[in-house]
Amino acid sequence: MRSTVQDSSVTTVKQRVLSRDSGFSQIYAKTVMETKQEYQKIFKTIPHEELTSIFHIFGIEEKEIELLINQATYLILNKIFSYSMLRAQLQIQYGVSIPKLSSTEKNQSIHAHFSKLFQMMVTDFEFAPIFRADALFPALVFTTLLAKTLQKFAIHLEGMEFTQIQHDFIASFYELLLPGKNKKLLGEIYTPPDLAEIMVKLAVQKEGDTVLDPACGCGNLLRASYQHLKQLQTTTPSLKSSLSIPSQDMHHQLLSQIWGVEINPFPAQLAMLSLAMADLSSFTNMVGILMEDFLELGPLRNYSVRTKNLQTGQVISRDMPRKFDVIIANPPYIKQEKIPRKKAMMKNLPVFASYRQSSTQSQKLEDIPVAKLELTGKTDYYGFFVWYSTYFLKSQGILCFLIPNKWMDVKYGEKLKSFLKHEYKLLALIGFVRNSFEHAQVSTMILLAQKEPNPTKRNEHYIKFIQVQDPQGHDRLRSMVYSSISKEVKTVVDSQGYEFQNDDPSFHVTIVKQETISPTKKWSYTYMYQSNFARKLQDSPLISLDTKIITTVVGGIKTGANAFFFLSKKDLEDFPVEPQFLRPGIRSGRTIPKSYLITSNSEQFLAIPAETSLLEYPNLAAYISNGQKTHYYPQRPSLHWKPWYSIPPEKQDSPDILFLRHIDRNFRARWNLRQCIVADGVRGITVQNPDHLLFYLGVCNSLYFYWQAHIYGRWEGQGDLQLLVYELRQFRIPDIRSISKAKITKVEQAMQALIDFDVQVSVVKTDDDPLQQALDLAVLDTLNLAAAYEVLKEETHNLESRRLSKKFQN
Repeated sequence: MRSTVQDSSVTTVKQRVLSRDSGFSQIYAKTVMETKQEYQKIFKTIPHEELTSIFHIFGIEEKEIELLINQATYLILNKIFSYSMLRAQLQIQYGVSIPKLSSTEKNQSIHAHFSKLFQMMVTDFEFAPIFRADALFPALVFTTLLAKTLQKFAIHLEGMEFTQIQHDFIASFYELLLPGKNKKLLGEIYTPPDLAEIMVKLAVQKEGDTVLDPACGCGNLLRASYQHLKQLQTTTPSLKSSLSIPSQDMHHQLLSQIWGVEINPFPAQLAMLSLAMADLSSFTNMVGILMEDFLELGPLRNYSVRTKNLQTGQVISRDMPRKFDVIIANPPYIKQEKIPRKKAMMKNLPVFASYRQSSTQSQKLEDIPVAKLELTGKTDYYGFFVWYSTYFLKSQGILCFLIPNKWMDVKYGEKLKSFLKHEYKLLALIGFVRNSFEHAQVSTMILLAQKEPNPTKRNEHYIKFIQVQDPQGHDRLRSMVYSSISKEVKTVVDSQGYEFQNDDPSFHVTIVKQETISPTKKWSYTYMYQSNFARKLQDSPLISLDTKIITTVVGGIKTGANAFFFLSKKDLEDFPVEPQFLRPGIRSGRTIPKSYLITSNSEQFLAIPAETSLLEYPNLAAYISNGQKTHYYPQRPSLHWKPWYSIPPEKQDSPDILFLRHIDRNFRARWNLRQCIVADGVRGITVQNPDHLLFYLGVCNSLYFYWQAHIYGRWEGQGDLQLLVYELRQFRIPDIRSISKAKITKVEQAMQALIDFDVQVSVVKTDDDPLQQALDLAVLDTLNLAAAYEVLKEETHNLESRRLSKKFQN
């Protein structure tokens, strides 16, 4: 949460620190660069087993050495910065003097000096987790250059006027200095302060609420919670007497209500520091920040923080509450394939959750029925945070998460939607037309829900799907969420299933009764995006794209060894495989021919009958032998055919109609006249009756099909539109059996005209392209919706513009 700084001296300090041309900025950048360079050398000297252990502790894969170096660099610089900051505060607040980092004792190394002083901050002042020993620091042996670099950095910091810098600036110090690329390498996407403030105001309702952020990062959400709770305590009528509470007591009280968990030492330290100094008049180090993996918070251990009274020396501890009133988070955005130790996590979570929801903590673990983990192994990381957080939440508690919006539309999201519907009243699902993060490659939304054990109350609840059209509406978002729903609106919802409200230019709101929402539906398409064209399709003659009677969706072969099976010109020069084993092939979307009719290709597909004797074909044998030697193919159980290099004919996908899996601006379906075998980078449709092929080629090239791609496909953060096989199977196309011959012919003629003109894919279609318009209108006419052409065109244009704007914004 941003604070307005009035003091000109503070402003001067900020300007000096943040200016791109300032001496500090240059020193900091130079320190980062030199530290990283030296760490590159040092890491090569650490024994392999020790380094493997460090990777494991930091939750980083061993191949991601650059990520570990970034972590190590900012971790040590943060400790140096924090020490200098705290040294100044201890002097001014308590008159306590501690040694300078830059002044070493005789014959003492910088590494030993730093270790001693950092340990002193833990033992003498209880400043943990900022200075507690991490897994990396003891393993390092500083080079001479690194020691000099860090010492120079410490000297420069000791000359700064830290006592004049406000806590909000301290908290955002590294955020402002770190480039976006380095934030991403650190695995940290910080919640923007304005968005943190919105989330806190949505979630924290009472002055006594306890708050947990299970992935607190650098503490933006916790700082916003602190400020909001402070405001509630000083403005709530029933607590007017709190205005007389001494600042120090209020500061301690607020910190006792706020807890955070963070696995990464770098942001955990920053969160602890910024909260400790949230009130400079009552500085404290009793901050509830746990350096742990939230998904490994087991049931048999009490989690606590400790502090030391700087006047009396008394050590005080505080236990983390078992349940919270509010859980608020911007959890890690990690794809399921990269989740660390996923199998162990999925095994442990049901046991942990069962114990947390049991009636008494004294029960034996073996006596408690194990909860079912309702999520699948395909669920991305944030889904597990949502699930496990539920068991840390009190009944009627509020869950407020900032997460990617794709869970509302993808297959694995069905499990998450079912779980949420069964555990919560879904207060609001809030989407944003613009990306919430400057450098993130995902579109985000706010999930706001209230834990509700009563199924009747859950089912009778009315959900608000809110699409924020204009950032100017952020200030009114809370009132929009919590405003009551009239009886008249509820009547409309009960009769037609939902109610669109879009009179306010800042918001589009769709109201739905919770018991009616289906986890199998795409929630963003069905509710968040208000499609008028979709409502018009209800009476049209439509069938599934994947009936397997008329058309079948084909995803391309998935061998795990496409580089082996699709031979390039270079492969054929090195290994002139006998021509009877070669068929036309397309390995990826990048090599698909651009014209509507595919009559040529540059790659060949290796089709070998299983009974082939390699002794008779030396060139083929040589190519296979080379593939085995170079591990061109993965030896994995998913390859069921024998021998491994012989793909069965029924697995050799050669669909009639091809199009790209990834779409940017242009969309085009191609007629596979060459009968190319395709890999899974290309999508395809097989038409069972050849007489219908031109008709369905026209459908696939129509604006109606492109609109469905936006509705059923997934939007990636850089403006890319991706179509997966199961998403294509949800497409609805005209049922040729219910359409007059005249209308069918009209579509075929329009498609043939485009083929004859053969527009190049590099030419962007315009809205006034007469040939494309003729095709679009002909396809709509088969659905009896030619009159809805302008509605379809406007919606598709809006969808495309919103998607592509992400590319330019990022």
